Amino acid sequence: MRGPRPTTGTGADGPIRDRLDRLGGLPLRPSTVRSLLRDGPGAAAGLDLLDPGWAVLVSARGPDLAPELLAELPFWSPCDVGAAEARDRLWRFSVATALAARRLAELEGDPDPDASGRSGLLHPIALWALAAVAPNGLSAWLEADDQARRRLESSWFGRDPADFGHSMARRWGCDPDVLDATLFAGRSNPVPPGLVTDPAGLDRLRAARRQAMRTPWALPGPRPEIGLDEVDRRGLLAKVQSLSAGGLTGGGSPADEAELLRDASRLFARNRQFERELGELDRRLSAAIGALDRPPTDPPFQDPGAVLDAMAEFAAGAAHELNNPLAIVAGRAQLLQARLEDPEHRLALQTIIGQARRAHQILRDLIYIARPPSPRRMPCVPDRVLRDAVEDLQDEARSREIQLSSRLSRSSTAVSTDPEALRHLADALLRNALEATDPGGEVVLESIDDPRSIVWEVRDNGIGLDEDRAAHLLDPFYCGRQAGRGLGLGLPRVARFVSAVGGRIRWESADGPGTVVRVELPIGVVDEPATIDLNRPGVRDAS
Repeated sequence: MRGPRPTTGTGADGPIRDRLDRLGGLPLRPSTVRSLLRDGPGAAAGLDLLDPGWAVLVSARGPDLAPELLAELPFWSPCDVGAAEARDRLWRFSVATALAARRLAELEGDPDPDASGRSGLLHPIALWALAAVAPNGLSAWLEADDQARRRLESSWFGRDPADFGHSMARRWGCDPDVLDATLFAGRSNPVPPGLVTDPAGLDRLRAARRQAMRTPWALPGPRPEIGLDEVDRRGLLAKVQSLSAGGLTGGGSPADEAELLRDASRLFARNRQFERELGELDRRLSAAIGALDRPPTDPPFQDPGAVLDAMAEFAAGAAHELNNPLAIVAGRAQLLQARLEDPEHRLALQTIIGQARRAHQILRDLIYIARPPSPRRMPCVPDRVLRDAVEDLQDEARSREIQLSSRLSRSSTAVSTDPEALRHLADALLRNALEATDPGGEVVLESIDDPRSIVWEVRDNGIGLDEDRAAHLLDPFYCGRQAGRGLGLGLPRVARFVSAVGGRIRWESADGPGTVVRVELPIGVVDEPATIDLNRPGVRDAS
């Protein structure tokens, strides 16, 4: 075997030992970040058996807290071919140990087999730290003979690698199972019995390591003669090869994609904070609404106007904090999408762009509900607004297998109102009806002739309104649909506009299933003839 390379002890960032002492955790695999951003926390299952950086986070902080740290940790950096092969060998060996440990824990009826698998992945944690700060050093360690390896270990770790790894795992806050696992990885002397918290778990991990030592990715050291029959060995090899296709870095991450993932991770963390603040705001709004329902003799709990002011302050602050990163994420995603040809990557980027736009719209709706602008009255034809809204939503209706139709009056009279807000009103009423209606149902929008008001009725044969849903229909953040379908801001925005112009909105259960929503808006008649030319300047249709 060859001895150590002469240049592995120092580098651009100082001696290896100094870099190890400064290390605060392990890098993440780019594929881990992509999975979490694309599929959410539900994608975390099993990642701690494949990604050592994620496993450290889960061990130290738990899976619920770890996603918020995605933006703070680096990815595995590019390195030369020899160093990349060394990292992949360590990775596949560790994954084999993790899978074997998890399987043994399941056979023994352990209530948390994933913890055993995580310990198997991280047990050579000193080598993982070396791979993070000096991958060429790991390559030299693998190529060296026994004596040369001991000299390298003494130079880098100052002591037995197992003791160094145990100290590092303790500094990172890893759980007791991982601390136990680090005690025997590469140890040249017996494990001190007083340090082990779970001797049975450590014996299980030793057995799992023996199985991994009979794979092609075995680390230097004696190979056991027994411990795994040929069928089980081939099964373990096949599973590791299937899970580790593409290597530790998963084919790498281009510099601009890595920066995009970083921005998206920061947005993910801010979005979690955004959701927590929305929950608190929802609680305060519910308390204010409850106060309105109390008898007058009860002391007021909270002024609803103060709640809306607080909501406006929050929305303005959220817009300031989130709009810039949202624009950056969407812009970089669009640039990267234009350069990539892989359909899966392009679809993932389109999801990021769509969600960034959705978040921007949520902020706009929050500000509108809290502090609606004064209506900007100008001439427009309400039935033209309705017709265009119905046409624009036909594709969505067809995709839901719902029949969408309209019954418009024959009048083309121009009235004085806010055409943009009128279009938002039509869109919100129709979308709410579509989302409440099952496939095969029908939504009908009707315009009713009235010389003093704009009168619209939307009928659907959806789920209808029970007493509880009817009482909260216009509450911000109340959503009678299943979780994940929306924030419940569409109808509250409608109500704010209707209130601002002095109109009213009513709803009732239809004959049979479904709901009828009726909106009445006062109008100002434009000083124009009753029948007008729609192409004439000054007439708006909000299309």
